[in-house]
Formats: sequence, C-alpha cells, structure tokens
Amino acid sequence: MATPENWAQDVITCDVCGMPTQQFCNRCQISLCQGCVDAHKRKFTSKSHDIVPFLDRNTQQVEPRVPSVQRCEVYSENHNKNHWLVIHLPDLHKDQTIMEPIKTHEKQVHKIKKETHEIKFKIIPLYKRAENTVECEIRVVKAGFFHSGIESEKNRQLWHQEVDNIFDKIHIYNRSFKHKKLYALNQSKTSIRNLISEMTKTVEHNEKILSARELSEVNEYESKLKEYRKNPEKDSIIVPSSMAKGKKLRIEMGDFKATLTQSFPSNLRKYDFSTIPTLDPCLDRIKVFASIRSNFKYIYRMASILGGTEAWILGNSNTITRIDLNGSVKDATTCLFWPNDISVTNERELIYSDHDHRRVNIVRHGGIKNLIRPPRGWEPHSLCCSRSGDIFVHMMERSLSNANIRNKIIRYQGEKIRQMIHQDGEGNSILQDGICPIYMTQNNNEDICVSDTNAKSVVVVDKMERVRFRYYGTQPKRREPFSPKGLAADSLCQIIVSDYNNDCLHILNINGQILRCLDDCGLLKPCPVSLDSQGRLWVGLCNSGEIKVIEYLKQA
Repeated sequence: MATPENWAQDVITCDVCGMPTQQFCNRCQISLCQGCVDAHKRKFTSKSHDIVPFLDRNTQQVEPRVPSVQRCEVYSENHNKNHWLVIHLPDLHKDQTIMEPIKTHEKQVHKIKKETHEIKFKIIPLYKRAENTVECEIRVVKAGFFHSGIESEKNRQLWHQEVDNIFDKIHIYNRSFKHKKLYALNQSKTSIRNLISEMTKTVEHNEKILSARELSEVNEYESKLKEYRKNPEKDSIIVPSSMAKGKKLRIEMGDFKATLTQSFPSNLRKYDFSTIPTLDPCLDRIKVFASIRSNFKYIYRMASILGGTEAWILGNSNTITRIDLNGSVKDATTCLFWPNDISVTNERELIYSDHDHRRVNIVRHGGIKNLIRPPRGWEPHSLCCSRSGDIFVHMMERSLSNANIRNKIIRYQGEKIRQMIHQDGEGNSILQDGICPIYMTQNNNEDICVSDTNAKSVVVVDKMERVRFRYYGTQPKRREPFSPKGLAADSLCQIIVSDYNNDCLHILNINGQILRCLDDCGLLKPCPVSLDSQGRLWVGLCNSGEIKVIEYLKQA
C-alpha cells in the first residue's frame, strides 16, 4: 500500500535505452520499451523470446550470466582444414553453449615465433647461399662459352689454313704434272713432226732415184724403212684421282663431332717427281747461271715472258728492251714518256703504265694502244698480270700539295673494274700512304703479294681482300733497315723479295715464314725480280745495270 512518503512511484525504465518500459521478455527477464523489442529479438536470434506487457510479466530467479557464444578456430596441420568444436556446459542454462579453442593463444604465438625464427635465420640464409651458387654457375657458364667461342674461332682459322694448305699442295701437284706431261707431249709432237719431214724428204729422194735410174745411186741406196716402221713413241697420260686416309683434325662439342681429313694420292709412288722443283735443303750450291750486261745504267723494272727465257727491261730511259740470256736485244719499244712499270700478258703482249697521261698502254702489232683509263683523280703506276688474264694496277691519288698521297690496287678485267683493294675487313688501309712506288705479283694460290715500300714491309692479301700476313724482314744478317723492292712467286708458292739495303733476297713460304736469305750471289742493290719458264730468278741490280740469272731450286 502506498504511503505519503512514496506517493510518487519510481518510473520503470527500459533495460536497454532507459526510456519508460511497456514490454517485458520473460525468456531473458529484461524490461523493454516498445522501440527496443525488435532490436532485442535481432540481437539474440538464437533464443526464442516471450514478449509480454510489463504488467503480465513472469519474474524468475536470475541465473549467472553466461558469456556470449564464442567460436574457436582449430587448424589441422595434417588436413589443412578449419574445424569448429562446440562444448556443452551442463551447469549453465540448457540452451546456451560456449566455444573454446583446443590450442591456447599463447601456444599459437609461440608457434608463430618459432616459425619466424626458422624462416629468418635458417631458410632465408639457405636460399641466399643457393642464389649465390647459381650466380657463380652463371658466371662460370658465361666464361666457359666465351672461351669456347674464342677456341672455336681459332679452330675456324686453323681449319681454313689447313684447307688452304691442302688445296695449295693439290694446285702445286697439278701444275707440276701438267708441265711435265705437256713438256713430254710437246717433245713427242716435235719428234713426230721431224720424222714426218724426214720421211717426206726420203720419199722425194727415192722418187728422184727411180726417175733418174742412175746405177750408182741405186747401188748406194740405204734403206730406212726399218727405222720408219717403228711406231712413234708417246707419253701415257695419268691424272691422280684416288685418295687415301691421311692427317686428321677433329673437333667435338657435345654430341656434335667433325673431322677434317687431309688426303694425298695413294699412288704417288707411281709418278716420277724428278721434274718437281723443291728448295734444296742445304742451299749451299746457289748457282749464278748468267750475268747479263744491259744497255742501261740503272734498271728499275723487269718482266719475264711466259714460256720463254727472255725478259723486258725498263731502265733509265723511255725505251723498253727485250733481251735473252746472252744479253742480245730482241726487240725494243720507245714510249713518248718514261713509263712507270711494265708487265707481260698471258698472250705475251707488253703493257706499261704512263702516269703523265693517266693511262695503261699495250704494245700490239707494232703500235701502242690505250688499254685502261683509271678513275678520275687517280694515276697508274705498278702493274701485274694475273694468270686468269686480269690486270692489277697500283693507283696513286695526290693532293694539291703532294702532302698526302693515297694508294690502292684496282683489278681490271678488260676495261672493267672487277675489284678494289685498299681496306681490310676492319676499315684499315692495306697500303700505307706515301709517294714511293710499290711492287706486285700474284702467287699460285691467288694471293696478291705487295712490296709496300712506304711501310718497309711485304703485305700479302688473299682474294677476299683479307690481309694474311705482313713481313718486316728478319733480324739475322740484317745490317740496314729492311727495304723490300721487287718480288716474285715461284711454282712452290714461295715468295722471293729483294732487299735493296742489305744486298740480298728473302725467300718466304706461303705463310710468310722466312726460309732462306740469299746473300752470296754478288747482289749489289737488287731491285726488280722475275722468274723465267725454267724457274730461274732474274734479278736486276739497280745501280749497275747488270742482271743476275740465278738457279736456286733443285730438281729433287
């Protein structure tokens, strides 16, 4: 019952928001205003709520509050799955449950720390060492393939050189066999012609005897029939063709294998090599075959005639003379101006260069005709006729003050330019700039051999315009600086170079290695050098006008 002291009763408020209450949840035992009923239901959806007016409430004894249901995530290392475990607590309200983790938070933290330590101090250093190892292997592989490439390039050069040597030898053999067989066949031809001429005269003589019927002539007649009945001798033609095993070069890279085999004719013993000239291993019997006095005070250029024992001589005049081994003048050609150089074509025609009129002329049928006109600004000097019929011409280009003179070689096929030789594969000049004239010849392997007097060296260029080597002279027996002048190449592809300052001849092999220095033949200031059909050297002595004919090759 109300008393005066509590006449004004306390207002019952909502347990959620504090507003006056109108409703009551018998399930949860809390007072609710009208606005908080729906929010209360949404918050605790797992329960079934009993919402009644506040005056109809059913109060119960309040049990200890149970924390909200919690979930514990348990990680299974074996199955890599998340599991949820629900634990029922019978001492609490019958519908409430609580989830607790199998492993505590502290254990999980300990596990993370342990894994982090292992990754940081064990696994990462292990992978760094592996990375360093791979980097080292990469450097080793790069270095290995780099050196392999260098070695491969060396092998390329070696193989090319060996192949060139093989075919050089084959070329020498072919030339030697050809000269031998052609010489024998020509001898046989000459012998047959002589016999035919002799038999023709015998027939005419016999017919005269028969027509005259002189008793004495008939009685004195000697028969030659038995001699004539013999079949004419002829040389057999044998061409080497069969090949046999020989020296090998071998290269391997993985499963790739290659072998280069150098082969020689298996039946070489069947041939007589007595006519193949070889350099005497002793070289103590160099013979001066002839000493020829020319009509010149000085000799500058010389060109032997193919297939003969004569040579054209250019000295200190504008007249070019042709002489034989006895010094007899066989022919002479007078030019309008002093020629710079001379050479002889495969048709045995004389050509000479005239730098004043910038042309190369040919002496044909007793007259002089223009053969080659050089490019504008260039003037012709040295000449060389190749075995193929092409003509190599040394050209000079002068500046207005003559301070800078460029040199190059042009190969002509008829009047057309076939090749220009002036730079190597790297763009460097093959010939040194300068005013001094050069000397040229072609070797049997088609190398162009040049005495570059401006550079004081011999430079050899192959047909692809690659410099094979440069020769600067040898130190032994050299009293003065090497001064190369005239040069020639023999049937063995040996290069003979005159050394003006040291009064000698240098004999080089096909690769530029010195074989011999000829200094015991009385050569004083040797300049032009040429070879006749017998392999004899014609050496012009510049300051005396004399020519030495030297036999330096020995018949094996």
